[in-house]
Amino acid sequence: MTAAFCAVLLPPARALLGRRRAEAGGGVPSGLLRLLLRPESLLGLALIFMASFGTLLISPHIAAYTLHNAGLSAGALQLIYAAGGGLSLLTTQATGWVIDRIGALPASLVIALAMTLVLTGGFGPLALPAAALVALYALLLAVQLARSTVAQASAARVAAPADRVAYQCLAAACTSLGQAAGAGVSTIVLTERVDGTLAGMGWLAAASVALSWLPALVLVALDRRMAGRRGI
Repeated sequence: MTAAFCAVLLPPARALLGRRRAEAGGGVPSGLLRLLLRPESLLGLALIFMASFGTLLISPHIAAYTLHNAGLSAGALQLIYAAGGGLSLLTTQATGWVIDRIGALPASLVIALAMTLVLTGGFGPLALPAAALVALYALLLAVQLARSTVAQASAARVAAPADRVAYQCLAAACTSLGQAAGAGVSTIVLTERVDGTLAGMGWLAAASVALSWLPALVLVALDRRMAGRRGI
């Protein structure tokens, strides 16, 4: 009933849709192609892909590693996820504050340092107490989300208003591709020993550390491209 009422009263939107399509420079395929030909668009998508890829190298295997390699209990694992979720609320807010007031590059550098410390401590050769490991793994979950926040916020400023929907579609595709690639690569690198422990997490942690520092270089290039586009 409501739909019929709106159909009668509201004017046709064909003119508006045609105008929006003209502002976007044609249909969806041409808009996507135009975005993919812009270096700043590719840099923004690269940030999203790296964050998604680096996260899925580690996250799917945290439970198995903590239970079998680190020797933590199932109760400790529940605490890790509960604390990680709570910390994520704080780190996401803090990351947004830093980006708004200081910039994405300083936020990225702080996150890279935190990721380095957390991954080295959580998957390195040092034998840490159970309480310290619980804190590190919970912090890892929160910092990974903060890394994705920086990537998404940095990429969001790339597209012009008329291109934002198309660019968000590309960003969502890059997120899914990065997650799939990260999860796939991690299963290739990891092997299960006879005693049930995982071998290869150190290599994945090292790769995730590298992927935490690389976005800083991409952000520098992106800032230069955006400044050039504004004529600064």
